[in-house]
Amino acid sequence: MSVTTYEAIFRALSRYATQLSFNPEERIHFFVKGLSFRMCIEYKQLNKETIKNKYLIPRIDDLFDQLEGDCVFYKIDLRYGYHQLKIRATDVPNTAFEIRYGHYEFLVMYFRLTNAHAAFMSLINEIFKS
Repeated sequence: MSVTTYEAIFRALSRYATQLSFNPEERIHFFVKGLSFRMCIEYKQLNKETIKNKYLIPRIDDLFDQLEGDCVFYKIDLRYGYHQLKIRATDVPNTAFEIRYGHYEFLVMYFRLTNAHAAFMSLINEIFKS
């Protein structure tokens, strides 16, 4: 394994809150090479068994109707907010994965989980509801 891949693994583990795991389940992991290595973990089976959280995406014309008459707008960068959503303690073992250097599990929402997008959108809308 090259130094670059090794560094990418530990950079990914430090970016997402992870902890050592003792869960015997293993999930496939792989790296996508683009501008930088990106770690991906296969959650197909877990996603198949998960009850889907249906969250309606707002229509763009409804959003523009809500903005009508407003003159001050803000832009919020949510790039790093996504991975700050904590996973319920009872669900943490479901996120277990094994790499060459140990067995880990996520403590925060990981992008490839089925309900991650809906949970994040629900949280953001709840925050800005007022």
